[in-house]
Amino acid sequence: MIPEPTSALNLWPQVRAISGWPQTNELEVETLAKSLTDAARALERPAGLSTGPGDASWPDDAGREYAASTRSVLTKAAETATATDQLATAASSFASLVAGTKTSLTGLINLNLPLYASLSLLPAAVRGPAEAFFVSQVGLFAKGVMTAAATQAGTLGQVQTALTPGGDANRTPLPPPPPNGTAQQNADWWKSLTPDQQQQYLREQPGRIGNLNGLPSEVRDQANRSVLNANRAATQAERDRLQAELNRVGSAPGRAAERSRLQNQLAAVEDRLQGLNNLQQTLDSVKPGTFDTMGRELDRYYLLGFDPTGNGRFIVAHGNPDRTPNIATFVPGAASGLNESGRALERGDNLYDAATRAGAEPGSTAVITWLGYDSPGLGEAFGSYAPAQAAAPALTQFQQGLTVARGGLDANTTLVGHSYGARVIGTAASATPGLADQVVAAGALDFGVNPSGRMIQSTAELHLPQDKVWVVEHRLDAAADATTPVVPDAGGYGVVEDVGAPGGDPSRPEFGASVVGAEPGPYRDSYVGLGGYATEPFSDAHGNMFDPDPGHRAGLDRMGGVIVNGRAE
Repeated sequence: MIPEPTSALNLWPQVRAISGWPQTNELEVETLAKSLTDAARALERPAGLSTGPGDASWPDDAGREYAASTRSVLTKAAETATATDQLATAASSFASLVAGTKTSLTGLINLNLPLYASLSLLPAAVRGPAEAFFVSQVGLFAKGVMTAAATQAGTLGQVQTALTPGGDANRTPLPPPPPNGTAQQNADWWKSLTPDQQQQYLREQPGRIGNLNGLPSEVRDQANRSVLNANRAATQAERDRLQAELNRVGSAPGRAAERSRLQNQLAAVEDRLQGLNNLQQTLDSVKPGTFDTMGRELDRYYLLGFDPTGNGRFIVAHGNPDRTPNIATFVPGAASGLNESGRALERGDNLYDAATRAGAEPGSTAVITWLGYDSPGLGEAFGSYAPAQAAAPALTQFQQGLTVARGGLDANTTLVGHSYGARVIGTAASATPGLADQVVAAGALDFGVNPSGRMIQSTAELHLPQDKVWVVEHRLDAAADATTPVVPDAGGYGVVEDVGAPGGDPSRPEFGASVVGAEPGPYRDSYVGLGGYATEPFSDAHGNMFDPDPGHRAGLDRMGGVIVNGRAE
């Protein structure tokens, strides 16, 4: 629980007598919110059951009575699940409000302490009145903070009142989404809602619908932006709280361990806040109704998925995939997360720009940065396929959701995987024929594993023709050739060659893919090792293929050609 401000110079006790202090333990309220969310999810399971078997097997009065009673109970379960979810949202918002109010009051006191201390330098005759006036002014500001918080809390209270007999008890509970529904089931459920019910979900329960595959991109974007805004506000409040605690500890002797703990916590929260801000900045960079110099409306961004838990997940589309003829889904590689959102989003934007150079016009191509999985750390990336196997079903369901949301409108679809991301798209494509029209592995060790867990070793296992499987690789990319043997060249330098390379290296001729270089000119499958004559370090080559600089973007432009024209041109 956030402590009260310091009582140094007796400023806070005097201000507190004017403004008061929130007595709520925000941590207990947040714990309650999480418990309510878990309870709502549990209630959705019986709510999704059907009385069909009872109706069919007991077609008499007893059966009808049984079915009616069961339907009544299941309806109440659905109503309770909806109400519990609303309570969870209100509780979580209230916890954030309490934490933010306490942090604001602490910041107000800390900001004014130095000025209040300087009043002691005044002559005794005027010092007392000056201090009293100063306290009254700070107290008014603090009371304003409390009043604003009370008003906002009252709004949250109205949400809860609607769930009680004293409120709008006649409001029909929202039908819950299908538990673990397919994209088609989700879409059918959303269409079954009235416009008022849909708006109620967007207004009161955006977290329940933003990640549902099959829903329109406009709906998912609006819902997820609401959740992102709330999460940013809560993270900023936590950052302010930690900074206030750190300021309180200061350089006091004997508190080094506490200071170090707070510094580490603050650094972690600031990293997360930066990632959230990068995400928000991208989303806000193109406003609806923005046109280029030729009068064409620019493609804006859509937040199709957002999950701040753990390392964080997000899905951002540049362009509306519900309408564009071309859709590319880009899966970043290892060491990616919400904190590193800036890098992944920049690479997605560079792919979009490459598609534009390949002939795509506004409204014709959507490039989606899909970080809908727990990306492994660099140390785990080379040796483990488990993260890719865990991610593949989520990617498959997302791609299927794009198809459903388009309502039968055809599209040319491309999966692009960079580094470890190639394992994700390959594992998914091997398990689900027809998942995409073409796949691109950029800087890839391999294409992952097939459903039996064996390394994919040919285009046939991806269920695509050879000219629809593309490999883009830089000759200096050590990571892409990490499994290939090192042999000495004539000059004495170590050169990696893919001839006879083990495993599923997709750049091998035996694999059957269409292989192109990430640098100008024809593909040359070797690179010079340490101390060689390379003009750039090979350690940079792995990610440089997303560099938009004209001197480095040959591979990027070839990927753009595949997305738009099906050819690496």
